[in-house]
Amino acid sequence: MDSVNIYKEYCTGCGLCHSVYGVELVSDEKDFLCPEIANDNIDKLMKVCPCGGAAAKEMSDKDIWGKQENVYLGWSSDSEIRREASSGGVLTSLCIYLLKHRLVNGIIQTVGDNVYGTKTVVSRTEEDVLKCMGSRYSVSAPLYDIKQLVKENEVYAFVGKPCDVSALRMYLKEDAGLCKQIAYMFSFFCAGTPSGTAQKMLLKELGCNSRSECVSLQYRGNGWPGYATAVKKDGTESKINYNDSWGKILGRDVRKICRFCIDGIGEMADISCGDAWYLNDNNVPDFSEHEGRNVIFARNIKGLELLKKAMTDGDIIADKYEEYEKLKFIQKYQYERRSTMYAMIRGLRICRVPSPVYSKNLMKNYRRNAPVKLRIKRTLGIMKRFIKGKI
Repeated sequence: MDSVNIYKEYCTGCGLCHSVYGVELVSDEKDFLCPEIANDNIDKLMKVCPCGGAAAKEMSDKDIWGKQENVYLGWSSDSEIRREASSGGVLTSLCIYLLKHRLVNGIIQTVGDNVYGTKTVVSRTEEDVLKCMGSRYSVSAPLYDIKQLVKENEVYAFVGKPCDVSALRMYLKEDAGLCKQIAYMFSFFCAGTPSGTAQKMLLKELGCNSRSECVSLQYRGNGWPGYATAVKKDGTESKINYNDSWGKILGRDVRKICRFCIDGIGEMADISCGDAWYLNDNNVPDFSEHEGRNVIFARNIKGLELLKKAMTDGDIIADKYEEYEKLKFIQKYQYERRSTMYAMIRGLRICRVPSPVYSKNLMKNYRRNAPVKLRIKRTLGIMKRFIKGKI
């Protein structure tokens, strides 16, 4: 196994290797952060990097939706948060709850910066958390300076993409001091990180020929799923629906690892949330506007206890999820990506190119959920993309 090439090819851009091991990261032509060199710490890096497979060894092979203590359907009891957040506002309300009850000193999370840029901040008030509310369909590196962000004798919650949480979870096994300071980890269902190229295409579709013409860009929210909305310097506003913004632009150009990510559902978090889309009569998600709602996974006892407290205190409205069998339609992309991962990795290996390292038993158990025709289609699809030079 060529660990160096795997690490370079399937870096998630979380930034942890920079904070901990001093690896330099540079932006490529699509604005993705990539490791400039793989230093002498490659073995340590592969123990924490999602592409190295360490986290996959801890995932459940009994349920394709991962380990869980309970699953709920719910939303924030604050109607404004429910509307302004990307979906039901559950993670936003949980962060506010932790600060309000002084269970943590701060929330390490991502906020928008310079139209479609991002930066990592420590939220210490409800107002701080609200500034971070909503989707960031853009490049972020929330672990880039995490060891430098935390202060002695303080505890934090961390909010990030599934890959960010996975990397942090694995690293905390190596760093007992930081482990004591990260009290909670939250994540959300993720289909991939769009490139800077995709951001420019979105802006153009919204009538902004350059980043400098745009004052603000909102990907979702202000409804569910909400509209991608750009505000220009002259105050004019333009918007397109979620199906067009994500389905036709942003989701078409994501980071390489995102196509081969085995955990887009935040299995390594304490609590993870996804969109609980309504289904039409043909079991196809309905992306027309509704009041937001989340499917909420309490991944472990710690997460379950916190969620129950927030529910009891009225910050979150939720009931046990009764339509679990429909989740494969509601979150079709997540379901199919997991169940066909073995087929896709097989395609990469047939083409003799580096591939992420995942547990073979885990992938084989997941593949039982996918029809044989779909698995063959995915393997052949990877091979065709390789032949065309797209991988």
